[in-house]
Amino acid sequence: MNLFVTGYGPFLNVTENPSGLIAARLGLPYRVIDVTFSAADAFLDEFAAMDHDALLMIGVAGIAGRMRIETVARNHIGPTPDVADVVMGPGPVHADSPAHLHSSLWAGFEQWVDGPDFEPSVDTGSYLCNYLSFEAARRFPDRRTGFLHVPLPRPGFGVEEMADAIRRCILGPLLAR
Repeated sequence: MNLFVTGYGPFLNVTENPSGLIAARLGLPYRVIDVTFSAADAFLDEFAAMDHDALLMIGVAGIAGRMRIETVARNHIGPTPDVADVVMGPGPVHADSPAHLHSSLWAGFEQWVDGPDFEPSVDTGSYLCNYLSFEAARRFPDRRTGFLHVPLPRPGFGVEEMADAIRRCILGPLLAR
């Protein structure tokens, strides 16, 4: 598997986004995407020309206690503006698409979706994380795509600990395919 990783830059009250910091620590090709719809679309346009067959997208979920393996992306975007003050919703991400698209990256790896560091989730939210996840799954049905939400860092579970858990529990099994 030839995996590419993304994280995000700062947004709203998250001045140092752990998703971008984690993406940079995984030892794989990565990009930190600005939290704008146009930056997400521009990245997906670039990814279309890349030879990677898999995409791991990482974002932050401030209310999460563990890392959330997002198994479904919803065809819905909420009314929150991106950091460039662009509002895309409320409404569908893509009008002619189904209500949900399932992640293809996580298929066959149920053994680690519920443990001390990870939990499964079917709610990618209604902001840029869901937008990017849905659009990646829609635009690249022939590639494996998946989204992972990480919590805000806390003592004992900071950026380094999360990156280590991702390398050990996710990248090891995925890259061994």
